[in-house]
Formats: sequence, C-alpha cells, structure tokens
Amino acid sequence: MIRKVTIAVLVCAFIIALGGTLRIDPKVFSPTGTNQRVDVITVTNDLHASGILNSRLAVVYFWAKWCRPCRQLAPVVESVAEQYTGRIRVGKVDYDAHPKLAEQHEIDGIPTLLILEDGIEIERFRLAIRQSEITAELDRLLKSE
Repeated sequence: MIRKVTIAVLVCAFIIALGGTLRIDPKVFSPTGTNQRVDVITVTNDLHASGILNSRLAVVYFWAKWCRPCRQLAPVVESVAEQYTGRIRVGKVDYDAHPKLAEQHEIDGIPTLLILEDGIEIERFRLAIRQSEITAELDRLLKSE
C-alpha cells in the first residue's frame, strides 16, 4: 500500500509541476485499494495538464457554484463517470475560477458539457441536459471504436 500511495504522490507532484492542479475527492479515491481512481477530475489550468486530452473519449463539464442547473446536473455527470469508468475520462471546470479555459473553449453559458474524441470537440450540450442524451452519444462513439 505504501508503494501505491508513493506513486500517487509522485503523479500529483508531476501534474502540479506542469502547471496544473489535481483535487482528489476522498469519497472517490481510497488508498486502501477499494477504488483507486478519480472518476471526475477537477481541471484547473488546461485540459492537457489534467490528462483529459490523453483519452480517446472525454467529457468536460463547465459549471459554477452559484448555478442551480449546474448543481442539478452534477449527479448526472458523476453517474456518467461511474457508468463509463475505464472507458472515458470525465473532467469538470469551474467556469468562474477558470475564465480563460472557458473562453478558450467558447463556453458562453453554463452548464455546458463537451464530448471530446481524441482531444477534438465533437458534441456540445447546454443547459437542460438529460443523462440519456449523454449516454446515447457516448454509446454511439464507443461502438464505432
């Protein structure tokens, strides 16, 4: 277990050294080995540093603390992350804390959910987003592998 924790610390240090930050949610990450992966990655500086773009398929969720629809969508995003564990990466970006990242991806309203394939945006969902819409698109893309 000490080796696993040491590796996790080194990976986090590497990410921070590249200019990004990673918040590990204790509800999701457990050093005891029960569930050793982060289902929803908190992206702070750019999608490259977070590792989101290293995945064939990724979902990026732009949200804000004050946004009621964003808070309603959060459990949907977490459910999608859990449902597709190991097949896609899911990241979330605080719109207010990282306006340059939101501007870079032309986010003009929240909540906004991007689906990226090989780092390229292929789908964008805004405002009222149903889980069935997200999963239908992800299933379609995963079948085309």
